[in-house]
Amino acid sequence: MPSGASTPAPATAAWAAAWAGDLQTASRLAREGPEDAANLGVLGVVEVLERRSEAAIERLSRAIALGGGEELVLHRTRALVHLGRLDEATRAFDGLIEGESFARRVVHSLVAVRRGQHWPSYGEWLRGVRASETYMNGFFATELPAAVGTVALDRASSPEALASLLERLLERMAGNLGPSPTVAETTPGGGRRFVPLLLPPTTRVQAVDALMSLRHLGPSAAERALAEVQRRNPRSVHARCYMGELYLWLGRYPEAMREFVLARSIAPARWADIGMLAVLIFRGHLRLARLAASYAERHHPFIPGGTLPVYRGVLRRRLADLDGAITDLHASLEAKPSRIGARMELVLALRAAGRRSEVMPHVEILLRDAAPVLLDAARALGYSGAPDSNREILVRDEVFEEALRSMRGNRSSSLVSWFDCSGQVRVLGVSDQRTSMCSSWSPTVP
Repeated sequence: MPSGASTPAPATAAWAAAWAGDLQTASRLAREGPEDAANLGVLGVVEVLERRSEAAIERLSRAIALGGGEELVLHRTRALVHLGRLDEATRAFDGLIEGESFARRVVHSLVAVRRGQHWPSYGEWLRGVRASETYMNGFFATELPAAVGTVALDRASSPEALASLLERLLERMAGNLGPSPTVAETTPGGGRRFVPLLLPPTTRVQAVDALMSLRHLGPSAAERALAEVQRRNPRSVHARCYMGELYLWLGRYPEAMREFVLARSIAPARWADIGMLAVLIFRGHLRLARLAASYAERHHPFIPGGTLPVYRGVLRRRLADLDGAITDLHASLEAKPSRIGARMELVLALRAAGRRSEVMPHVEILLRDAAPVLLDAARALGYSGAPDSNREILVRDEVFEEALRSMRGNRSSSLVSWFDCSGQVRVLGVSDQRTSMCSSWSPTVP
């Protein structure tokens, strides 16, 4: 279900009727059309809004199988909650990886509350999550009070009352569970309009934005921006963890470890522990890194697309546990294929394990997506000449190893940075004429 900046953007007349609140017409139009993801999605969403949950789940399952997006998954999850099928509702989030949305946090919170995930008592749990920037990425601390009002949240004196509050919020959103949150209002003429739901940025959003400023403003500006987030939010785990990530990418490992330790002193955090694991790996403390990986496995449950398999795969390759490394790195790439560093690590692990027949697809992707990094690595090793005449050089193990060294601790899927031959930090995807130099290569050495 597509969403625009402030109002849902219907792809069909059926969606238009649904957005207008005319569910009967929406259903009729969808039934008249082909049984594709869009029309099945309309019918399923209407059934959710009408609390016909069994029918909605069946319809939305078919729509999702035909390519329906996250919004339909969230509607199906809500229907599962209405039927009390909470284990299924929890598992529904396993396939949702990229770009966590406000709507996802609303539905996820509803599932958590209905499951009774509040301890040691509901009152203590609610006070804790309302003060936490890490639980649901600060949803209860920042976004929910802005969406429903602090008074309404104060009055949610039981799990049932809080679940009802979340359901009422979903009713106000009127079926728009897309990436741009809106609420529906009635116009003076009796029609319906969607109004943007204005939400204050969480500390995580602020910290991510500051880290991403590396892309165009450079490392010094990113460091200053993160320092400003820390100044405004001195007890922010996110501000510390993302500063640690910046230092990890820059190879400033003692400073990265300091930030991760400080983050952990504020509150337990998955990325603080995984960040410390990464620092230990890249400083060569592999025995301690193995202990850190085991600790992270025990204390942080699996999440789709998480970073633990990435760095655990890096560690296992260095420990010559090639099968384990390949398993981890494959999993990390299946979740997020844009992890350039993890793909280089996987190529090296596959070759070391004698599985060279599996390498070529990954090499082709790297030549397409990471050409500037590989070219700089080749030059750092003393190779020169026209790329077309030396294309096989870029797929050598030593070039991949040098490329990984130039990336320092960066194994990110969202921003790939490295140090070029002159010692300057570069970011992949920022205007670089060298990218096209590898676009038509057909490497001959897998």
